[in-house]
Amino acid sequence: MLESRWVTSSQDILLLRKALNNPLTSLQFRKFVSIKGENYENDVLFWQEIQKYKVKSFLVFVHNHAHAKVVSVKMCITRAAHSASNNGSARLASMLMASTENSTHRTH
Repeated sequence: MLESRWVTSSQDILLLRKALNNPLTSLQFRKFVSIKGENYENDVLFWQEIQKYKVKSFLVFVHNHAHAKVVSVKMCITRAAHSASNNGSARLASMLMASTENSTHRTH
């Protein structure tokens, strides 16, 4: 096993991440590293900005993916409704179309 004071456990890394996401401990840590010099405080601030960007990008991705999935489901329902109406099942077609209209009102 590698014997080094720089090797850290994954638990230590997770604890540091959690501390840096807390505004109070983050401020304390930034003050501590600023004493050490060499722009360490800027490194911490940069890391925090990257984390914000990652969260924001993830939320945009989830939103876009969810929207595409809703549109896809609505298209399938609409196709099924048209198919049902062409096959003489008017009641099923009206139920399917009503479900699409109801879901449209809920998402907006």
